[in-house]
Amino acid sequence: MLFLFLTLGCGLFDKDDDDEDDEEDEDEESSGDSDTDTDTGASITITMAGGSCTEATCEWAVEASGEFGNVTLELIQTGDPGFSCGPDKEVVCGVWMEEHTGFRPAPCEGAGADCVRKELVLDAVSSPSDQVNGSTTLFDSPDEIRTTSWLFMVSDTSGAFVGCERGGHDPGYFSERCPG
Repeated sequence: MLFLFLTLGCGLFDKDDDDEDDEEDEDEESSGDSDTDTDTGASITITMAGGSCTEATCEWAVEASGEFGNVTLELIQTGDPGFSCGPDKEVVCGVWMEEHTGFRPAPCEGAGADCVRKELVLDAVSSPSDQVNGSTTLFDSPDEIRTTSWLFMVSDTSGAFVGCERGGHDPGYFSERCPG
């Protein structure tokens, strides 16, 4: 698997927008390229962020040009027909939202000696009562991934904001927190 992002300027949602379905579309969906890359100009630059899902798991990852600290991933299904803003517990704007932390160091797929990668694998669950942030996700089917928007927030090792990446169905949903 080439992993759903070739590099975060490439990656999530790189599927054709036509209605043709092939076997890979049914088994795995990518949420690759981000629409926005906002870095602080510090010595760390986010070079890739994205994820991919099968029917059983989703793997999300961030790569940067230098050591970085915490990663937070937010997911919301902005393409759901029930989407309408107005928070209510875990349901935000009428749809489910998740926030994930706990990304772990992993081998870097990008180029360069200073490349650092952190990733998080989430098991798919079918019930909101079984969903646990940082461990499981309700967003696992190709249809759900196609209608999901995502935001990565990245800090340096001291906890200071480094940058963000947003993408998916409607990256603009996160534009206030991650301007483009």
